[in-house]
Amino acid sequence: MTSALIFLLFVLNAILIFTVVLLYMRQNRLMEMEKAQQKVQAETEELMTSFLLEIKEENQFFMSKLDDLRKTQQAKDMGDDKSEETVERENQQEDYQPGVEMKNFTRMQAEKAYLVNYAEQLEMKENEGDIEGGIETLSDENLFTDQVHSLHAKGLSIEEIAQRLNKGKTEVTLALKFKNMHS
Repeated sequence: MTSALIFLLFVLNAILIFTVVLLYMRQNRLMEMEKAQQKVQAETEELMTSFLLEIKEENQFFMSKLDDLRKTQQAKDMGDDKSEETVERENQQEDYQPGVEMKNFTRMQAEKAYLVNYAEQLEMKENEGDIEGGIETLSDENLFTDQVHSLHAKGLSIEEIAQRLNKGKTEVTLALKFKNMHS
């Protein structure tokens, strides 16, 4: 009887040890998943921050170009003696400095400048033709992420994709990353 009771206690101790080991393994797995999630979150925050900084710099550059265009137009309107080439040379000599505050423009001025820039891009795309990229960026069917993914599948680097689509490298990286996360 005593030996049966000792055997029963031994079996119960073995079951308890097995249960503790199993719970410990599950806890470790949960902690590893939590660390991996924090790592992904940190990477996403870092990418978003760099993406926003890149957009800010591009906007400041755009605003400086818009300001240069406005100065050129004012010089023409005022009948100034400066030739157009002189004004352009002066504008090119001014360096682009991020962080410099730009003047506020009305919505109509911004829309007009955007349309001029967009028309120039369309003209460049028409001149390049479909031979170079094989992608129509104006088509409603093709989304930016699909374009990025297809070019990446063709073996192009992130820099080449960004150059072809006239986007920033960070934007392309984000598109690839988000596409992979949702796949």
